[in-house]
Amino acid sequence: QIVKIMISNLFWNIKLYLLSFFSIKKVLSRYGIKLYSDFNDLTFRFYYLGSYGFFYSDFIKNYSLQFTFIDLGSNKGLYSILAAKNSNCEKIFSFEPIPKTYEFLKKNVDLNNVENKCDLLNFAISDSCGASEMHFNPNHSGSASLFSQLNHQRLDLVKVETVNYEFLDSLCSSKCKNYLLKVDVEGAEMLVLKEIFKCQFSKFITNIYYEVNIFWFHIPEIEKFLKKRGFNHFKKI
Repeated sequence: QIVKIMISNLFWNIKLYLLSFFSIKKVLSRYGIKLYSDFNDLTFRFYYLGSYGFFYSDFIKNYSLQFTFIDLGSNKGLYSILAAKNSNCEKIFSFEPIPKTYEFLKKNVDLNNVENKCDLLNFAISDSCGASEMHFNPNHSGSASLFSQLNHQRLDLVKVETVNYEFLDSLCSSKCKNYLLKVDVEGAEMLVLKEIFKCQFSKFITNIYYEVNIFWFHIPEIEKFLKKRGFNHFKKI
């Protein structure tokens, strides 16, 4: 099994090298979705190679109940597109605040012909509506953050627009009774979750997938916060 995994990984890495060498503009990723190429971006390479693993991608692709998907920190659209390809998905709200990354998100959604399900929003979630700045690494778009935990890297400051729970509530006013939430916001997890759970629709959130850095202090705080709101089963991936 280990040998098979090693051979498969080698195969995909060689493919990536060749695609980059020939500057191929559109590729089919290991997750089965089409992408516009951005070979200098580590997150794009993770998308292409399947480096995030397949736990959540398989979960989203095979989810068997009707649902609305809220993707906070969509980046170039991996999970939003996978959710949209599931016939049980009724609607997707994809939030990506960095303008350059947001343009890739739009193009990838169109490339996969799922734009009819996707509401793409060029905003960050915060506790107020207005303007802010995010730390952004052009070579690793997935590390963009309202905070500066990653200050050992070369980061640019990018102006972004922020919205709060009132804006979210105005969006998610449908009759959906089953929301799946994905949160990948690089250190702003507690801020974002507090805003989400001010919303009326939050009582219909049945599943939350959130990415956190194990070296950040608030991981137990997040679990405590969610347990108070009825989430009792946690699994570390």
